[in-house]
Amino acid sequence: MSGTLPDINAVFNWLLNLNGIVFPFKNCWLFLAFIAVRYQQDRFTSEFVYIKNRMGALAMGSWCFLFSLVCAVMGFLPQDVTFGTKAWDHQLLMNFLSVAVLFGAGMIMPLLARLEKRKASVQE
Repeated sequence: MSGTLPDINAVFNWLLNLNGIVFPFKNCWLFLAFIAVRYQQDRFTSEFVYIKNRMGALAMGSWCFLFSLVCAVMGFLPQDVTFGTKAWDHQLLMNFLSVAVLFGAGMIMPLLARLEKRKASVQE
């Protein structure tokens, strides 16, 4: 997909901007896991607790999750090209497609690992 961009500088800048989309989405998963663990804190024991107040922890985790989600969604908008041009539309489409491919790979990999474990256990 990046081969459709005009020059190497455009490819480099697009990859930097793509990084600005992927990392906030990664943080969304991190904060979602934090919220889930704190919501079910009676099932998980830990010697160290970052925020002792449960409601405070849930509020902070929710705020961080929403902030990261807004940043990730805003990151889809191309930054290095003028709004309304073909280049802007092209980079916007590439942002959506590449994130969909990365999320798809992230969802397929655990399924492949589970399938491989089942094959290994059947062969034994």
